[in-house]
Amino acid sequence: MGRIVCVECKAVYHKIYNPEIKDGVCNICGNKLVLREDDSKKVVKQRYTVYRNMIEPILEYYGSRITKVDAAKDADVIYKEIISYLKN
Repeated sequence: MGRIVCVECKAVYHKIYNPEIKDGVCNICGNKLVLREDDSKKVVKQRYTVYRNMIEPILEYYGSRITKVDAAKDADVIYKEIISYLKN
């Protein structure tokens, strides 16, 4: 929660981790920022429930056969790592 988006250019900010310079104003185009519709407490709780009920059992079932990928890396690096994992 805490994500806000520009109504014009769709730039995404976060109130804590990537805040705008001027409150409520897009750094890029100067238009209004609004709370994302999918970022309410109700929606986050619903997503967490789905995760607990549907995703956790899959992760537990496959256990050690799952390989984690750091998605913060460059896309080319991620691609090479995935190909390497698949070859092994």
